[in-house]
Amino acid sequence: MTPEPRDPKPAPEWAFGREGHPVSPGLQPGEPPPRGALSGSQEWFKDMKFGMFVHWGLESLQVGRTDWPSFAYRDPNWDARSLDLRFGERFDPAAWVDLAQRAGQRYLCFVTKHHLGFANYASRANPYNSAALGPHRDFLRPLADECHRRHMPLFTYLSLPDMHHSDFRPLDSAAWERYRQFVLAQLEELATDYGPLAGFWLDPGPWNGPDYRYPLGAVKEMTRERFPAMLVGGRDWDGAEQNYDRRVFLDESARVLSYEVFQPGGGPQPDAWPFEVCDTLNRSWFHNPADRDRKDVPTLIRRLVEVAGRGGNYLLNHGPLASGEVNPEDALSLEAVGQWLHHNAEAVYCTRPLGTPAQPWGWPLVFGDKAYLHILNWPGSRLRLPGLSRRVAGAGWLHGGPLRFEQKGEEVTLLLPDEAPDALDSIAVLELAHETALDAATTKPHAASRPGVPGLVKTGAQLGSICETTPFVWQGRLVLLVNLRPASAKSPADHSLQLRDVAEDRALSTFGVGYSLASAFVWEDTLYVYAARSQEGRWHDVTEFRSSDLVNWSQPRVVIAEEAGEELFNQSVCRAGDRFVMAYESNDRQWPGFTIKFAASTDLEEWQVLPDAVFGLDRYTACPCLRYVDGWFYMLYLERRSPSWRFETFLARSRDLRRWEPSPRNPIVAPGPEEGEACNTSDPDLGEFGGKVLLYYSYGDQQTWTQLTRAEFAGTLGEFFAACCQDG
Repeated sequence: MTPEPRDPKPAPEWAFGREGHPVSPGLQPGEPPPRGALSGSQEWFKDMKFGMFVHWGLESLQVGRTDWPSFAYRDPNWDARSLDLRFGERFDPAAWVDLAQRAGQRYLCFVTKHHLGFANYASRANPYNSAALGPHRDFLRPLADECHRRHMPLFTYLSLPDMHHSDFRPLDSAAWERYRQFVLAQLEELATDYGPLAGFWLDPGPWNGPDYRYPLGAVKEMTRERFPAMLVGGRDWDGAEQNYDRRVFLDESARVLSYEVFQPGGGPQPDAWPFEVCDTLNRSWFHNPADRDRKDVPTLIRRLVEVAGRGGNYLLNHGPLASGEVNPEDALSLEAVGQWLHHNAEAVYCTRPLGTPAQPWGWPLVFGDKAYLHILNWPGSRLRLPGLSRRVAGAGWLHGGPLRFEQKGEEVTLLLPDEAPDALDSIAVLELAHETALDAATTKPHAASRPGVPGLVKTGAQLGSICETTPFVWQGRLVLLVNLRPASAKSPADHSLQLRDVAEDRALSTFGVGYSLASAFVWEDTLYVYAARSQEGRWHDVTEFRSSDLVNWSQPRVVIAEEAGEELFNQSVCRAGDRFVMAYESNDRQWPGFTIKFAASTDLEEWQVLPDAVFGLDRYTACPCLRYVDGWFYMLYLERRSPSWRFETFLARSRDLRRWEPSPRNPIVAPGPEEGEACNTSDPDLGEFGGKVLLYYSYGDQQTWTQLTRAEFAGTLGEFFAACCQDG
């Protein structure tokens, strides 16, 4: 039966029904779903800001059409097997990831199956796929491998409707139940065979509403139980998908409900729901050389800023050529956006809306103690920012000189030149006064900040104004390696390392003058201490000290040298099977914040850096504590929970140091204002002693004061990590 339009008015090609396929009722007013505390994965997603959508596959072929709808609707009996399916002959996933990284896109979402039902991977549930037909290639496999190797988070798009599947008949209850199981089977194989995935991107297209009861509840349950770190999101349906102010969501009945991002007179809030706006470089999702209506680069940059300003992520599409090669026109536009982002990265990534009322001149964002004012519409000589509750300590241009300002109560006024320094986006920076310890203690806790680990108890012990500390057992006694690094230190000579007997509370030896940020590792009858060297205000290399009696020490030996322009900080060593593995903290300028690198040794003499193993490429991750138990690497580390000045201890685990699973109990240790811990629980390290796991960490304001304390867990290290990985 040839489909006919239900409405004679002009409408998109898909806006008509077909036997057994009711027409969508369209957008309906609704309220946003109730929101509890945001998960760590949701907060991570909000940090990303910019992603790459990749529409590619069978639909990239040009067979007398302008875009995908004409395939399925001009001939409802159309079948891909009627075509000579030659595509993907120069498929190049590495080039796709290269382009995304040059563009500053922090994650990638790949269309594994669009509405026509042809899958781009070796699906066991769906024989209508690229591995079984045509190209006879699983295109998702090399792309997923490349993303994992390059630390590019991967989302998989899957169309909820499948126009090829014989059971896609929502009015036939038996067929529809079979179809629901088919959808679940495809999602399960994606997550199982190609993971770890960052999430699913589910698209109902125009086939939504009460007649289309997709298995959304079952998807949610599957991810919660089996893939707790994964996110589940989807298309902001048709007219809303490129709308900045209106968001939509599917309810359990598959209705598309819409709501405003924020109310008139208000503004976007830093703790709001994460959301995403997807967009095209022209007007087509798949490669369409006939579509010349391309957006210019300033438009793309402004859209990115406007979406970030509202608290969302901008998912910008790339439509590779049918051959699988990068689309060169798309590349020019994306690389230009990437150049702008490279220059202005700190004002975009990891930021949150400032929480002030919406302003006609642009969008204020905040990260830590800096507010970034993206001035898109020049306001003249004075810019008003009402509703700012923190005191401004200074103001200036992101890439220029200072700015004069006035602050009266909760309103700040910037005194501006007559003309904008940058016609596209002039970025002013406000230096916000640091929160005091009292401020931090009375600030609303970060969302999802206190899940905790069953059985892990904070002792409340105050063990001194000490930061980095490693507990270890030596000849049956508990000993601490203490870093003597006072806040008043003025030169390397003020830094040193000390071993202390815990039971007797006495120093066993002091050594390593000029070194700090150290950790300890015992192997056989030798203590190995690894530390960073202080020189001219910077931290250098990973240096080793050895002792067999805790009194006499070997000459310091550099085991890992810093790279050009890099500083090295904290580190941690563990035994893993037949080798030793070190995690060490770096400020490598390739990535934001701090990252954690890895090295391996078979004999503790020669260390080899593992260049393809780097953790935390997209956020602040520091102070690693690495252990190996039952085939898993477990790593405690410090994560900054932007936009607040708040630092918490997280845990992730991996079998290969490349693919990491965050603990569902994160944060493992969070600052408790009621316990006087201010805004920081940092520098974790673990030891086993007396039938307990001892977790030492420091709390304070991360600037002017710190206090060492300890939490305890009754059990073994393996039992502790098992508790950390229990779903809450």
